[in-house]
Amino acid sequence: MKKRTVALSILCISIIIFSACKKEKKEGCTDSSATNYNAEAEVDDGTCQYPEPIVVKGCMDAEAVNYNGEATEEDGSCQYAEEKQNALFVEVTGSWCPPCGSNGGPFFNSVNANYGDDLIALAVHVPSQYASDPMQVDQIWNDFLSTVFSVSGVPSFFINHEQLGYNTQMSQVETIIDGKISSDPLMATGFRTTLDGSEFTIDYKVQIFQEVDAEYYLAFYAVEDGIPATGVYSQASGAAGYEHNHTVIAPTSNTWGEVLLDGEAEPGEILEGQTSLSVNAHNDINNVHIVSVIWEKKSYVNYQYVNANKELSHN
Repeated sequence: MKKRTVALSILCISIIIFSACKKEKKEGCTDSSATNYNAEAEVDDGTCQYPEPIVVKGCMDAEAVNYNGEATEEDGSCQYAEEKQNALFVEVTGSWCPPCGSNGGPFFNSVNANYGDDLIALAVHVPSQYASDPMQVDQIWNDFLSTVFSVSGVPSFFINHEQLGYNTQMSQVETIIDGKISSDPLMATGFRTTLDGSEFTIDYKVQIFQEVDAEYYLAFYAVEDGIPATGVYSQASGAAGYEHNHTVIAPTSNTWGEVLLDGEAEPGEILEGQTSLSVNAHNDINNVHIVSVIWEKKSYVNYQYVNANKELSHN
């Protein structure tokens, strides 16, 4: 009995000594991806904390022209080369021209307001025999007036490449535009732009919708809205608060752009690429948007309008 008691005593003492000497493991966050990771922790205590996920909103459809490979959340901004025929509405105007301020500009703005995105508007400023225009782009007006838009006076208006008569009524204009935009497109452009300082980078896709066999050019133009008609930009006979809208201020490399296609193409084909355009805004670069125009080259001095589009916003 005595031996048993001694043995039990030794066992108890051993347990007490072992328990007293046992090293407790350090608790903490053991996940190295957590913001409060503890490299010395041996036991995870459930306290790990993580950074808020970075949300990048954008278009997540790889088929869209403004696909953003870094986007983590779809924002509904996807743009496509939509099978849609738009009309081109061109005003040839001048800040020195009284009828342009009293009648031309208001008429131009009114027509555009009625059609929204179905109508692509370009206001081309030209000089007179006696006065220049601070918004004229010599390359543009020289090329346009010598090949597509033949004018005898300003203001002059064109839908696609068809000139409107001076007495054309709004109802007649609407009939012409409705006829143009109801036709089936040969091809159409979708594009996205990124603005860095004063330079736009343009990524585009052109989809073919009908069988074609000709020489086509794709041009991009910087267009500025909301230029106040004050100071050097004053408009002859412009009403108080008059602003110059849809003003063409720069083309890409040249007026007609670059060769898009020279030869045959089948429906469903997609042509894509990238170009850039440097801009010096007259008033505010945030009021500048980009317009695309596809031209068919008929001869060295003859280009015909095919289709156009404009960006909805830029990054």
